Amino acid sequence: MCGSREALLQKAEIYRELSEYYSGVLRSGKAAAQHIGALLPGRVVVPQIDVDSAYDYNRLFLGPCTLLAPPFEAFYHKVNPQLIESENLLVRSACVEAGMASAEEDDALDGHIFYSLAFVSKLLETLAGLPSLQTKEADGLYCTYQWFLKEHILAWLYDHLRDVRRYSVSAFCKDVAAAMNTFLLSEQELIALDACEA
Repeated sequence: MCGSREALLQKAEIYRELSEYYSGVLRSGKAAAQHIGALLPGRVVVPQIDVDSAYDYNRLFLGPCTLLAPPFEAFYHKVNPQLIESENLLVRSACVEAGMASAEEDDALDGHIFYSLAFVSKLLETLAGLPSLQTKEADGLYCTYQWFLKEHILAWLYDHLRDVRRYSVSAFCKDVAAAMNTFLLSEQELIALDACEA
């Protein structure tokens, strides 16, 4: 059900690179698109970083003006904001414990896509590192991964990526968003297939 270790680690790397991209490392967005293209051949354009890329990235995700494509779950996912906030705090704590973030970072980053993508990456790495993928622990981690994708990431990220494509002035940000969208659609299809087989 959860696939091979190699496939899990491939996905973990893509989620980690996307997380790094949302922390401001543009080359990680390019690397993620390359790995998505290798995973899903013929469906992804690998973006080129140009002079407008950093400017566009800042106006979409950082400011100082109103963000054009806020990378925060709460901005898009309006269902039961208190529950989302508490779950985002748990995700942030898990990322801090795993060494993927600093406890001193600004509280305004709670619910930032950086944490969600880092969390999924860590889940997949942990799952791939288990001695056997045929145990209750493996099933539990895989179910957590699927639940988190459905309830948090897929519930709002398509809207965010639509805003990136709508407001971006650089091919780079548009191409990273398109690659991410393609990857998430493949993840959603896999979750649907697993549900049918269960």
